[in-house]
Amino acid sequence: MGVREGKNVCIVTDTKKIGVAKIVMAEAISAGAIVSLCIMKPQAYHGEEPPPPIAAAMKASDVSFSPTTMAISHTKARLEAREAGNRHCLMAGFTLDILISSGLNADPITRK
Repeated sequence: MGVREGKNVCIVTDTKKIGVAKIVMAEAISAGAIVSLCIMKPQAYHGEEPPPPIAAAMKASDVSFSPTTMAISHTKARLEAREAGNRHCLMAGFTLDILISSGLNADPITRK
């Protein structure tokens, strides 16, 4: 995702996924990024728009991560952020187990 020193990173989460968001935040901070953590209530359905302040934070950042209960990938906020140059990592449904397992390090080509 290109997270490195000086890059602005926005982490959008909800109250059910704060544990996952904290791990993402710690990694971004350790890479030297400038991190904003935005917490909202869990959304009712996939594609529900995040609150306007969160949409603005996404648009103003270089990279955003969304460890949320419901996906925000098909939202106006995410599309406008992309048009502004934001790279987004959808993490809807991620759990702590997913982050600590080797699943994220798997190579889909060699299946190792």
